[in-house]
Amino acid sequence: MNTQDVKSEIKFFDQIANKIDYYDTISEKDYKQIFDKIKPYLGKNILDAGCATGDFARRIKKIKANIKISGIDLNKKLIKLAASFRIYNKVICGNIENETIFKKNEFDTIICLSLLHHFPDIKYVIGNCRRWLKPKGHLIIIDPNGSNLILKISYTIRLLMGKFVRDNNCASPNESHKPVGTFVKALSDFEVVKIESLEDNLPQPIKFLPFSFMNTLVYARKKLLDIYKKLPFVKYGGSGLIIVARKN
Repeated sequence: MNTQDVKSEIKFFDQIANKIDYYDTISEKDYKQIFDKIKPYLGKNILDAGCATGDFARRIKKIKANIKISGIDLNKKLIKLAASFRIYNKVICGNIENETIFKKNEFDTIICLSLLHHFPDIKYVIGNCRRWLKPKGHLIIIDPNGSNLILKISYTIRLLMGKFVRDNNCASPNESHKPVGTFVKALSDFEVVKIESLEDNLPQPIKFLPFSFMNTLVYARKKLLDIYKKLPFVKYGGSGLIIVARKN
């Protein structure tokens, strides 16, 4: 098994946690898209995997109040912030590559929001999620769309700008965007209920000013994505993917 570089992941998010009161990388537009698509699959006992400071869980509680929700994240500082908001019934600092961290058949729903692209071997992580899900339980994956040509180009540019990206906390060292086929293969022991693309994954509306190098790159990427998704031969044109799979 090819495992995550845990030390570099903790270091990356430590740098972020030292500067924030909460961590939220999803736009309100995306949250609406996501909840419209996943609401029917939210059970009574939910795991928020890679929960960070719990922003997603707070929104889940607004649309479905009478649920039990647990959170797990690798970073102690983010978990401390999450615990302070008192959203979760249980919140722990741990690694979801550890299959014994939760009980077998424990959850109705497991949500992996912007999580799996931080792991080189998603099949192993997905296998753990299957172990923790109850029979007929649902795994919900929201992740960057590695099948998107514009995102592939953007990712290649980020690799070429390695030091700049690391120094400015633009991406963690573990990140790699997976194409649709990789997810489908990793979900071979599930019934895939739906695969759809999300229109954008930007945390706030893009403005061309004030001028900065990174802001210009993000602006250009957004414009190219808007063009790309309208091409007739593109099946999953958004920058994000949402996948719902049911445990057989």
